[in-house]
Amino acid sequence: MFAKLTVPFADVRAGELTWALSPAATPPLAAISVVVDGAVLRLAVLGASHQVEAQLPGAPACVESVTCDGVGLTPLPGAAERDLGPLHYRFSSVVEPLDEEAFSSRIRALRLRLVSDSRALVASFPGHPDALTGLVAQAGPRGVAWRTWHAYPLTGELVRTSTRLAWR
Repeated sequence: MFAKLTVPFADVRAGELTWALSPAATPPLAAISVVVDGAVLRLAVLGASHQVEAQLPGAPACVESVTCDGVGLTPLPGAAERDLGPLHYRFSSVVEPLDEEAFSSRIRALRLRLVSDSRALVASFPGHPDALTGLVAQAGPRGVAWRTWHAYPLTGELVRTSTRLAWR
């Protein structure tokens, strides 16, 4: 799903991102629910950040939030793992600095790839053609997975995250 948002992007650099396994305080600007192998995932855009709520049958919900308004939360880690009841959660992130041309090229390709995927949500913001947040859900080994992209055009940073949630 493509969402053209009417609010300007406010998150301006990757260094402000925090991570939590709990709901964000910010309400979503756009959200979709997708079903992947019996699991329900709610993908949400929160400014230039995201929240994913994953519900696998017979397991407690897992809520991942990566936001710029997370007072007191963990700075965005390069990697994190947790056991969540019968599930194992694995998260990774990369902040990729790009020059202006490479940044615009990557964002165009990402937008094209995600807008046609029924398990994806991509949101663009007014004020800059490369201000974008994207999420996609997919099947994972013994569970589900999702990937996200956070584009920060003012600093030329592309933040990529990858998460797997699987039965232990």
